[in-house]
Amino acid sequence: MNIFFKSLIFFYFFTQLAYSQNDFEVSTSYYLTEKDLTLSQIKTVKDFKTSKGDNFGIIDSYCWLKIEIKNNTNLEQNRYFEFKIPFIDYIDLYNDNKIEKFGQLQNFNTNIKSLNNAAFKVFIKEKENKTIYLRLSSSFAIKTFMNNFSISEYESNLIFYKRIFDFVYGILISMVLYNFFIWLIIKEKSYFYYVSFHFLFILGIVSWTGFGFEYIWPTIPNINQYTYGILGNLIYAFNMLFLIHYLNIKKYLPKMLKYLKLFVYIPLIFAITSIFESYVTVYEVFSIISSFFSIAVTIYLMIAFKLKTAQYLFISKIFLLSGNISLVLSELGFIEGSFFIDNSYIWGVVFEVILMSFALSYKYKLLEYEKELEKTKRIETEELLINKQKLSTLGEMLNNLVHQWRQPLSQINSVVYSIDSDYSSNKLTSTKLDDKLNNIESITNYLSHTLDDFRNFSLDNKKIDSFKIENLLHEVISIIKFSFNTNKISIKSDFKDRNIEVELNKNELVQVLMILLINAKDAIINSKTNDGKVFISVSNNNQLEIEISNNGGSIPLDIRKEIFEPYFTTKSSNEGTGLGLYIAKLIIEDRFNGSLTYSSLDCWSSFKVRI
Repeated sequence: MNIFFKSLIFFYFFTQLAYSQNDFEVSTSYYLTEKDLTLSQIKTVKDFKTSKGDNFGIIDSYCWLKIEIKNNTNLEQNRYFEFKIPFIDYIDLYNDNKIEKFGQLQNFNTNIKSLNNAAFKVFIKEKENKTIYLRLSSSFAIKTFMNNFSISEYESNLIFYKRIFDFVYGILISMVLYNFFIWLIIKEKSYFYYVSFHFLFILGIVSWTGFGFEYIWPTIPNINQYTYGILGNLIYAFNMLFLIHYLNIKKYLPKMLKYLKLFVYIPLIFAITSIFESYVTVYEVFSIISSFFSIAVTIYLMIAFKLKTAQYLFISKIFLLSGNISLVLSELGFIEGSFFIDNSYIWGVVFEVILMSFALSYKYKLLEYEKELEKTKRIETEELLINKQKLSTLGEMLNNLVHQWRQPLSQINSVVYSIDSDYSSNKLTSTKLDDKLNNIESITNYLSHTLDDFRNFSLDNKKIDSFKIENLLHEVISIIKFSFNTNKISIKSDFKDRNIEVELNKNELVQVLMILLINAKDAIINSKTNDGKVFISVSNNNQLEIEISNNGGSIPLDIRKEIFEPYFTTKSSNEGTGLGLYIAKLIIEDRFNGSLTYSSLDCWSSFKVRI
């Protein structure tokens, strides 16, 4: 109903305007000059040019506009005159021996209801013919248009205009805030540049449509002088930054990235230099080139890589570009301005901001999918590395197991030989046989226990176990003790609390402890330490702490930053994979949510596990 009512007002406004032209006639003519002439001098000028289509160009320093008004009615009235494109710095109105000042760089005229300072009011008596002069000067307006209205016409138009912009501001601010809060959550650069682009645009339309001048800074006109150059160029810079990150140009078109960045740097330079000098035509031409270039890149990505994100951006760019071209052509005077043409860029942004909000939601889902895919690949890679290191550890354990079994097997062989010898010499009694068989049973139980320890570790068991740390360490030490004894390395443990019990994946913790103990043994062997010592300390200070220290020398300074890197090793390729400490840290930090750190002092090095 509101839309229907507004449409009726708008239709009534235009029909009344067309009908009233016979009652109220206005003719305009203009004179361009580089000199700053006075009113008395301009009145002597004869070669004023009649304006065609209410279009008079401001291409020099000053433009004098002569407006001849004829009231054919018996009613006196106020007529409102308004320039359609309000980027005029100074407007001096000479009317009835009075000078009234308007324009973007003069204080806002509070005597007239308006959205810009390029509107003024003229009182006309019944049957009066009046001539007024306007002195115009602007660094922005290249071409401009002027309309005149009755009070009712103007105020109806103004109400409609304000309601439209209330709607536009509402959409823009809502969408910008929505995406700003999403950016706060996910910290994705494309969201940041998108929000920055539209925030700058909101500031721009607040200034360019007159809202700022009317309501925020009515007595500070200098703000209007800089907003067009600064904000306009920043808008294009952030728009291009958004495109670069939203379409992931670095991934798909790496060679094109440096050229696209030029469309960021150049507007930034324009934004800075516009503080000192305004080159509006250059801004406008560059904005069209930038828009066409970004659309070309978007189309290429859409066709070559079938990017759905590029499809969203292409449609939104069409809206923006059509609005931008319409506005520029209107400002250059190639097409006649109107309410919709002069604000076409704003309508384009409204469609764009709605569409791109959906596009960013799709981008967010795409990012989440890529993160999940990357996480899955990372987990698979970690599993492969852990299994690879586990095979290496199994090899070490098997080597220990082989050596460890030789002595018990020799003992069994000796016991069997003893039984055979006693039997042959009739010295084998039932008591002696029981003792020897018990001896064999204890040895086989030991062998079975060590074999179970090896088998349990070799199984791909992912379940969470509840176990005592003391028992686990005894199992690990029993597996590697032979190689430590062979190399004359003592291994001792100290428990602050022997009842420490944890719930973890037992095999993974065994793998970590095996890596640290084997590394400690290798460090002692490589340093040729005569009295090798490994000390294990276990404590529970609100978290499990296992510290494994060895006297195989301190870790060299030049490799301390690299010891946890994958494939880094000080051993030959035949002796080590370079994955041990990397896998240990990975398991402790990623699987157990703990930490693995090291310290080195004098001839001792320590690795501390905190879980």
